Amino acid sequence: MKRISFFILLMVLITGLLVGCDELLEDGDIIEEEGNLSITAIIPEELQGAEVETLYLGDISLNEVVFTVEKDDQSFTETVEPEREIEVVFPELSSGNWEVTVEAVDTEDNKVALGTETATVAPDTTTDIDIEMELVNGDIELSIIVFEEDVDSVEIILEDLIGDQDIEETISDPDEEINLNFTDLAPRKWNLKVIIDDQISAQKDINVLPGRTAVVEISFDQGDLTINVTWDLPPASPLNVMAEYIEEDGEIVVSWDQVDEADGYLVYRGIDDDEKQSRKYIAKVEEPGTEFTDQDIEKGKPYNYWIVSYRGEFTSAFSFPASVATDVFSVSGVVVDEDGTGLEGIELVFYCNVSAGIVETDADGYFAISGLEGEVTITPDEDNYYFEPYNITVDEETDDIIFVAYDPVDTGLSSDYFGLEDGAEQSYRMTVETEDESDEIEFTQTIIHEETKDGMDIFKVEQDSDWFMGDHYRTRYNNKYSMFDNYDQINNPDLSMFAFEAPINEGDTVIFDGIELEAKEKIREDVQAGTFDTWIFYGQEEFEYDDEVDKIEFYYGITPYLGILAIYAEVEVIDKETGETLETASIMLELTDYDFN
Repeated sequence: MKRISFFILLMVLITGLLVGCDELLEDGDIIEEEGNLSITAIIPEELQGAEVETLYLGDISLNEVVFTVEKDDQSFTETVEPEREIEVVFPELSSGNWEVTVEAVDTEDNKVALGTETATVAPDTTTDIDIEMELVNGDIELSIIVFEEDVDSVEIILEDLIGDQDIEETISDPDEEINLNFTDLAPRKWNLKVIIDDQISAQKDINVLPGRTAVVEISFDQGDLTINVTWDLPPASPLNVMAEYIEEDGEIVVSWDQVDEADGYLVYRGIDDDEKQSRKYIAKVEEPGTEFTDQDIEKGKPYNYWIVSYRGEFTSAFSFPASVATDVFSVSGVVVDEDGTGLEGIELVFYCNVSAGIVETDADGYFAISGLEGEVTITPDEDNYYFEPYNITVDEETDDIIFVAYDPVDTGLSSDYFGLEDGAEQSYRMTVETEDESDEIEFTQTIIHEETKDGMDIFKVEQDSDWFMGDHYRTRYNNKYSMFDNYDQINNPDLSMFAFEAPINEGDTVIFDGIELEAKEKIREDVQAGTFDTWIFYGQEEFEYDDEVDKIEFYYGITPYLGILAIYAEVEVIDKETGETLETASIMLELTDYDFN
C-alpha cells in the first residue's frame, strides 16, 4: 500500500472513510485541466527615472501596475506596486488562450503605460510570458489668439522630431481665437510652428506626455509673442521626511526637503500600521516652509507622518512615512542557572523591527539596556543552554526579567540528529479526536542502514503499519537530512516529503508534505518516551474543495538524536457557502518508546 499524505490521512480519520476516485465523479462529468500563468512585465525606462533624450516626464509618478487575464466569462486581476520588472503568477487557470493586459497607473489615476499579449495556458505546467509595456499616447490642446487685423491665414505645423507623424493645419480668414485639439500623439518631443501669412511667428518644442494633455496658449499682441505650455501634472512627492520626538517639550518636529514649483505641503498623521485607514490630514504648510511641529500628541503612542506637496489643484503622491515613538524605556533582568546562581557572559539579543542591541550579562548574571522603542523581543543566545522562557517580549519599562538556563538533556543515545542508527527502533502513538469520537493507532519504525553512496548515507525505515508514513527512506548528507517516499526519489531533493538542516536555529524552516514550517522556539517537552529538548516548528495551510475549506494548523517537534518527537495538528472544516464550521478535529503523534544499539 502506498504512503498516504499526512493531511489526507488526517481527513480520512476524521470522516472515517476513504472515497474511491470512481465515486468522486458522476458519469459525464468533465475535469477541466488547469495550469499556471507567469507574467513578467517590463515598465518603460522613461517611467523609471532613466535619462531618455526623447522625452522628459516631469513629475509623473507611478502608483500601481494592474495585471488582468481574461478568457470567455472568466476574469482575474492582480494589482502590485511598480518596479522596473514585475512578475505576477496566476495559478490554476483553465487551459486555453487568455488575453493578458498590463496597465501602469500614475498617482493621478491616469493610465500611462500599457502592454497586451495572448497567452496559451497548458495543463499541469507553468506558462511564462514577457510583456514589454509601452507608453500610452497623449494630446495637445492648442489655443491661438491673434490680435492683429487683416490676417489672411494661419498655418500650424506639428513636427514629429523622432518619427514621421507630422501634422499640418491651415486656417483661412481665421477668427481672433483659434482652438485645435491634436489627439492620440506618440509620447515624445514635438516641434510646434505657427505661421501667420507665410511668416513663422512662433515656434516651440513641446513634450507630449503619456495619458496627459499639454495645454498650449499662444497670443500675438502688437508684435509681442506669449507662449504658455502647461500640463495637468502634480508636483513631486517630498523626500527625506523625518520625525523627531522632543521629550522635554512633549512635541514632535516633522521636516522634509523642498519640492520645486510646489505651492505648499499637506501634513498627514496616523497611529497604526494600516496607512490608508489611519492617516488623517492635520495641517497645511505654505512655501517656503518645510517643517511642522505637532504638539497635539499623547506620550506613549507611536506616530507616522506623511507629507503631500501641492501646486494649484494638483497634489503629489504621499511621501514615504516617517515613524517616531513618543516614549522610550529601559529593561533589565538576570540570567541564572537551575540553582539560582547568576551566569556571566550570556549574550542577549534585543529585536524590534531590526536588531535593537546585544548585551552580555555581568559577573552576577545581570543585564540592562535603555533607549528601547515599541515592542521588543529579548532572546538569550547561548548554544550550551536551554532557556526558560525561550524569549520575552516587552513594550514598557521592566526591571524583573528572569531567564533560567538549563543544561541540555543528554539522551546518551545517538550522535546523530535524526535517529539514523542501524537497527534502531522508535515507537509512536497517533491519537485523532473529533467532536464525537476518538481513534488511536500505534506503530513501530525500524531503521536499517542500506548503503553509503557518493557521501550520502541511505537508510530504509520499515514500519509495521501503513498509517502515517509507512515504509520510507531517510538520507543524511553532511548536515542535510531528508525523507523520501521511495528509493527512486532520493536523487531528486524536490521530491522529499521532509527535509531540514542541522543544527536548527530560530527562524529555520522545514518542508513537511509540501508545507513550510518555521522554527519558533526551543522547549523542554514531556512525552511518554521521556523528557527532551525540542525545537517547535509551526505552520498552517488551507485546502479548498468544491464545497468546503479545510484549515490546518501544525506544531511539529524535532528533537536532536531522535528526530520526530511529536506532532500536534488542529483542523477546522468550513462550509464555503455559509462560512459555518462543519467539523473540528485534533491529532497528536508522540514518541512512546525507543531502542538504540
